[in-house]
Amino acid sequence: MSTFFTPYEGKRPYLFISYSHRNSQEVLETITLLHQRKVRLWYDEGIPAGNDWPKNIETHMRSSAMVLFFLSKTALASNNCLSEIETAVALKKPVLYFTLDDAQPEGRWAELMQSCLPLPTPAETKARADQVTRHKKLKGSFYRRWWETIPPGLFGLLLAVILFGAALAGAYGVYAGWWDRLLSGGSTPIPSPPPRPQPPPRPRLRPPPTPRAPRPHRPPSRRAWTRWTSPTRIRRRPSGSSWGPWGLRTRSS
Repeated sequence: MSTFFTPYEGKRPYLFISYSHRNSQEVLETITLLHQRKVRLWYDEGIPAGNDWPKNIETHMRSSAMVLFFLSKTALASNNCLSEIETAVALKKPVLYFTLDDAQPEGRWAELMQSCLPLPTPAETKARADQVTRHKKLKGSFYRRWWETIPPGLFGLLLAVILFGAALAGAYGVYAGWWDRLLSGGSTPIPSPPPRPQPPPRPRLRPPPTPRAPRPHRPPSRRAWTRWTSPTRIRRRPSGSSWGPWGLRTRSS
């Protein structure tokens, strides 16, 4: 089975496949179609040789988001399948199962199957894959994204191209003086445009003012004379003095 596709290894949601190895051919046809539809899957063919088998299965069971079980008479007789379903029920994982033959769960199996969700089991493999992909439990997060299909070697090639381009840009920056301007405090300031020429001043259209002739001298009016010689402005005569003309004080002889 390991020659067809590699089981998923990662932290994104995936389906854990539980089955009996005696039903490998029938199970393989279904999960191969699911894999072609970009559904993440893990099954026990992904365990490297020399690893602790039960511990590895328990680790992937805990990391999975849902379990797809293929129920059959040989699966009911398998202790490994019983341990896997017990772990899934204890961890409250959703368990979907197909019934491949007329197997009838009894005892402990009957108790476990009450917590599982049965799926119709049509004879055609494509119809079985449709039953899984159309189930409401299988959300969009179970499907592989486009970047997950890129081979790991291609990522290394892209990284090498990016690093090579960065090295070329750095070398050209040294040649063009980019780093000198960067270390000196920024790029060269952009010169400001020259000032626009101003138009000449427009001539004044208003004629200059005509100088006025000086006013002729006029003697003070009678009203002004009365104002300066009125009794209200004449001070009280002090003793031993008299007032002369024009309001001037004179000493008495």
